[in-house]
Amino acid sequence: MTVESDPPRVELRVRECTPVGVHDRQEAVYEQLEQLREAGAIADVTVEVWGKQVRVGATTDPAAADAAVRAARSTYEEFEVWAERTGHRLEPAFSTHTLGSLVTDEQVEVVRFPTMCLAVYDADDLLTVVPCSTDEGVRTVGDYLATLRSGEWTPAAVEARR
Repeated sequence: MTVESDPPRVELRVRECTPVGVHDRQEAVYEQLEQLREAGAIADVTVEVWGKQVRVGATTDPAAADAAVRAARSTYEEFEVWAERTGHRLEPAFSTHTLGSLVTDEQVEVVRFPTMCLAVYDADDLLTVVPCSTDEGVRTVGDYLATLRSGEWTPAAVEARR
């Protein structure tokens, strides 16, 4: 028995201030997502812009008061929960680094965001994040776009291709 599912909602997250070649790729992915939306393969596509990195767990960081920083940190935490729940890893696309201060001896941990990623939702349920990795390899934005173009999108198909 086949269960029909509504098409997913896709969030394209892009890093700000990227080089021209990367920006062109981000635009090309957005155009592909719009074509998939027009074809009914996805319900909606939104674009969110975030910075290069965010401090990990820094609730006292002065930047933590900024709405964009809070949103980026919250999204990353949602992605971490998804990865833990599904047995995926966000690395190497989301990479953690320790940065030192030139002024103090303080060191902070930051997570650096990929130049673009997709978060795929069924209603409010996060189904997948790409890029991601498993023991079997890395799943890219291009891989997921191919899944959407194949017309085989269902929650079960997403699960099988994770």
